[in-house]
This record gives sequence, structure tokens and C-alpha cells, in this order.
Amino acid sequence: MKLSDEKVIEFLSSSPLKSFAGMLDGLRYVDNVPVPYESESELVDDALDDDVEEQPKVRVPEIRGIPPIALLAFVEHAHAFEVLKRHPRIRLDKAPQKISLLYELTPSGRYILKILEALTDASSLPLS
Repeated sequence: MKLSDEKVIEFLSSSPLKSFAGMLDGLRYVDNVPVPYESESELVDDALDDDVEEQPKVRVPEIRGIPPIALLAFVEHAHAFEVLKRHPRIRLDKAPQKISLLYELTPSGRYILKILEALTDASSLPLS
């Protein structure tokens, strides 16, 4: 389903991230990022291979200076607008308790991504 112009404007104007470049980077980063089910607010690096008994180690992403709490607020905002969807992902090579949620862009999210790419490209052009 394609978003209406009004919904696109509402999504962009009410976003917790106020720059188009930041929103673009945030959506690109979150697309296909697994997040532990028990601690959805933490962006965990799978490469650390934490034990189930240990607390997960958190990697703080450096995305054009976006703090993790702002990224989380943006993820919730995008999910509310159905720009991102999440579904369970179970790693078969790990303990069955290791369930995580996988965020993916919806077709509407891909549409927003194209709009953000066009906006950031246009804003980087020199004025003459």
C-alpha cells in the first residue's frame, strides 16, 4: 500500500529525528537488525555471541550523531506509521531461548526511503 502525501508529510514532520539525512541513516541501519525480545530497547551486536545467562552487551551505533535513545524513539515512530514491521527471529544455532525481533522496512518504508534519498540528494546539490 502506498502512503498518501498527507501521511508522508505527517511521518516526516512528527519524526523524533529532525534531519532527513538522520532519518535516512536510521532507516537504513534498522532494516534487518535483530533486537533481543526481552530487551527490545537495546540494539545488540550479534557478533558478540553473548551467553544466554549473561546480560547482552550493547553496541552504541554511531549514525550521524544519533544517540541510541533517539534511534529507539524513531524506530517506535516508524513502527507506528507502519514504515517498519517486526517479527520474531529464532536463531537455530543458539539456545531456543534466544529469540529476537527482526525489523524490516515495509513497502511503505521503502517508499519513504526513496523520498528521503531524493531529499538528501537534492539538499546536497550546490546552489547556483
